[in-house]
Amino acid sequence: MPPETLSVDLVPLRERTCRFADCRKVFYICQRCDRGQRYCSPRCRDAARKLRHRAAVAKYQRTPQGRRRHAGHQRAFRQRQRARPQNKVTDPSFPAAHTASSCGCDDARSVPQTRLQPPPPSVPASPRPIPPSGLRCHFCGCRGYLRKRDADEPDDPARYP
Repeated sequence: MPPETLSVDLVPLRERTCRFADCRKVFYICQRCDRGQRYCSPRCRDAARKLRHRAAVAKYQRTPQGRRRHAGHQRAFRQRQRARPQNKVTDPSFPAAHTASSCGCDDARSVPQTRLQPPPPSVPASPRPIPPSGLRCHFCGCRGYLRKRDADEPDDPARYP
C-alpha cells in the first residue's frame, strides 16, 4: 500500500476513573475495547473483588445462620488441633552471646526516630493536560480524541448500550 493512502484515524475515547478506592487512576478507552470496564487493570479489579468478598463474608457472619456455621467451623478446628501431637514450641530461646558481634549491632547507639509525615493536602480537581503524543486507549493503544459525554448518557459505564 502506498504511503499516501495510509492514514491514522483518530477514534473517540471515553474518560474513565478507576473505581478501586486506592487507585482512582484516570484512563481512556475506545469504543471497541469498551466492555463497561470499571477498573484500569486486572490488579485493581482483583483487589476490589477481594474487598467486596471480605465485606460480604463479614455481613453474612453477622446473621444468625452465619454465626452458627462459623461456630461450627471453629469447633471442628479446635477438635483437629486437640488431636494433633502437642510438641509445638512457640518461643524458642537462643543462648545469650557472650562476645560482641563483629558487625557492631551490639553497640548501644541511639536510633533516630522517624516521624510520620501527614499526607499532603488534596489538590482540587483541575483539567488534566493532554500528553503531546495525544490520547491513547488504555487497553489497545489506538490514538484518539476525548469524546464529550452527552447530558442524557448515564454515569455508569456498565449501562452503556
